[in-house]
Amino acid sequence: GGTGTSAITLVLNTSGTIDVPSGRLLLGSGGTFQAGLLDIQSGGVLNGTGTINADVNNAGTINPGLSPGAITINGDYTQAAVGVLNVELNGTAPGTGFDQLNVMGLVSLSGVLNTSLGFTPAVGNTFRIIDNAAANAVSGIFTGLPNGATFTVATTPFRVRYDGGDGNDVVLAAICDPVVTNTNDSGPGSFRAGIDCANANPGLDTITFAIPGAGAHTIDVGSTGLGALPTVTDAVIINGYSQSGASVNTLASGTNAVLLIELNGTSAGLNANGLTI
Repeated sequence: GGTGTSAITLVLNTSGTIDVPSGRLLLGSGGTFQAGLLDIQSGGVLNGTGTINADVNNAGTINPGLSPGAITINGDYTQAAVGVLNVELNGTAPGTGFDQLNVMGLVSLSGVLNTSLGFTPAVGNTFRIIDNAAANAVSGIFTGLPNGATFTVATTPFRVRYDGGDGNDVVLAAICDPVVTNTNDSGPGSFRAGIDCANANPGLDTITFAIPGAGAHTIDVGSTGLGALPTVTDAVIINGYSQSGASVNTLASGTNAVLLIELNGTSAGLNANGLTI
């Protein structure tokens, strides 16, 4: 109980349940917590780096490390709907560059994932924030973040997977946003860059269009001397109907679709494929 901070830097050994109804429990570097159950209740906070030999119920807040750090749970980890896991991403090394929970038992998730960013990750950088050593799949999801969902921290988009790593870890991947904002043949916001982005992002992506101005927009493929567009190497949806003013066909016979994106391959080179999927 209490509202202050309890620090564990050596070994705390008990066979019962330890409740943290409020205040802060600090697991110091190298500290070990031995119990039947560590119950972090609403208002309670667990901070630090070390080992917990117990099942952990999180209905409060867990902050691995004092800056980035790792907590090993030799038991099950259950996060309630009111629970919060705060994760710092300051680099690509687990435990020193980013926060990580190493869970030896079952992982059951709900509640909030809060992510903060202290550096600029490269597209494709991955962060295994929960390393699930058990054979079982992760149960549940963080609120509002189904498997494969994307979200943005600062200006960096991320995708969350609950079947990442070796198949049952919670992994965040830094991705790019494949949105086409101009008719240039290359460079930021181009269709070529959108394909490169979708290829770099793991999993299914949707390339969308948000080119300013009314009417049709023509992309002259190869006009900068780069030739054909990159080959699509990963799952992708190219949604031309996402362009403002475009609309799908609604007729049973014939078409009234409005298509506003055109690829012109005249400059791509002799016998070049305009788009290879």
